[in-house]
Amino acid sequence: MTDASDDVLLAATARGDSRAFAMLVERHAARVHGFAQSVLADRAEAEDVTQEVFVKLWQHADAWQAERAKLSTWLFRVTRNAALNYRQRVRPREQAWTEHTPDPATEALETGIERDEDAQRLQAAIATLPEQQRSAMHLVYGQGLRQKEAAQAMSLSLKAFEAVLFRARRRLREDLTLASGEAREDIEP
Repeated sequence: MTDASDDVLLAATARGDSRAFAMLVERHAARVHGFAQSVLADRAEAEDVTQEVFVKLWQHADAWQAERAKLSTWLFRVTRNAALNYRQRVRPREQAWTEHTPDPATEALETGIERDEDAQRLQAAIATLPEQQRSAMHLVYGQGLRQKEAAQAMSLSLKAFEAVLFRARRRLREDLTLASGEAREDIEP
């Protein structure tokens, strides 16, 4: 049963099979948590949201319609909505949302970058992106979703998602180019 598809495991979960549900959690929890953390920028809050997402999966497994979307796409959509709701419900409204704690996927990407300074500039630039752009970047680059799947996860049309991703890339390129230019000016007399 360990190599069973998500659809088979969901059908078993709908019948109350807790082992099938545990396998789904094991299969998807890390990605759900990583995405929640990219939205919330807080590991503990991401854990709360991850738990909430899987409670919803358990409660609504019998309503699953495999032909509508992949389970991972549905999980990312529910995760994003739950994280945004959590942020509104739990965090004080006046708290600025500027802090950023790198998630495991981002940390893995950083190891391929020429470490410290470049990675810090990239993280700082990503942290300044609006939530929707940051989520789009994380789904495509951090989670490896195709743009069509990521658009579904964010409840956007493919064209709208492509525009969000384009704006995110353009802003990162501008921010990193500006930061690189400022660093060179600091070096030159």
